[in-house]
Amino acid sequence: MRDPDDLQSLFDALSRDAAGAGPGPQAAVARARGRRRMRASAAGLALVLVAGAGTALALQPGPQQEGLRYASDPTPSAGSSPSPSQPVTASPSTEASVSPSPQPPPSPPASEPTAQPAPPDRVPVSVYYVADTTNGLRLYRETHLRPRTLGVVRDAVAAMLEEAPFDDDYVSPWASGTRVLGANIEGDVAIVNLSKEAAVTSGGSAAAEMVLQQLVWTVHDAATSIRAVRILIEGEAPGDFWGAVSLDEPVERAASQDVLGPVWLDLSAGAELSRGEKFGGEATVFEATVSWEWLKGGQVVDEGFSTAEEGAPGRGDWSATVDVPPGDYVLRAFASSAENGSRMFVDDKDVRVTG
Repeated sequence: MRDPDDLQSLFDALSRDAAGAGPGPQAAVARARGRRRMRASAAGLALVLVAGAGTALALQPGPQQEGLRYASDPTPSAGSSPSPSQPVTASPSTEASVSPSPQPPPSPPASEPTAQPAPPDRVPVSVYYVADTTNGLRLYRETHLRPRTLGVVRDAVAAMLEEAPFDDDYVSPWASGTRVLGANIEGDVAIVNLSKEAAVTSGGSAAAEMVLQQLVWTVHDAATSIRAVRILIEGEAPGDFWGAVSLDEPVERAASQDVLGPVWLDLSAGAELSRGEKFGGEATVFEATVSWEWLKGGQVVDEGFSTAEEGAPGRGDWSATVDVPPGDYVLRAFASSAENGSRMFVDDKDVRVTG
């Protein structure tokens, strides 16, 4: 590619030739040819400048996601400059055309940020519900799709209060009509203000402590930096929530082995799985052994066990592979009693297996 200073010198020389041609037909032809050569040279100079501008644009950093906020990628306008990876050629003229030598696009700096794709219109939100197990009340998690929002804490609590669980074995004991009046974050504490219906008692002290943990675990999954949740009712901290628990201080998450279901399936009721696909969940069980069964028409058609990544009192993921023919099943996961082999902490889902 020619240096822009060389092109400018050529442009000036052509201008002097055309001006000194004098009158007459031959001079007119010389001037016309000079003008055409000047236009071609000017086109080459413009291409150098355009290619340089494209290189500068390519080095501009793209948007990034920050914290809980989403950043959408900018939409290029119709008149935006061409990418340096797309060669630019001059429009053909009557006698000559000038095309710059193709150049490879510049390598971006190692520290250049990469633009993240915008999240979909609906995003998965973790919601915890309560179930009565052989080990007392425990929390189970479901994934619900919700419209994208910046108010992730408020939206997660609203989903917990307003959306019915997919699994009929789960419930949300909060009184009907309980609403989120406000939510914000101060440091590592979330502040959630609930409507007056939240004070309506739906159980004793065990139920009161479990529904508070239901809220705290739901909030924590929405904003994982949260250490605790200050719970208000109509802007005030009740001293005797459900007549059993004081909320003068923020509520922290209890240990997973004390409040989460000992065995659960990370599947929604009615989920579809393909033969050969993985299924599984989480467990806090003795010797990390999780048993599972596939039932059709009430009869066990396949069974086995899996080993979780960690045994009790720790909590670990476990998985197995679908190996039943296509059809509708009940998939059941549980822990087997060390005393008599009976099923404990059962979590089951209706599942359809496809080919």
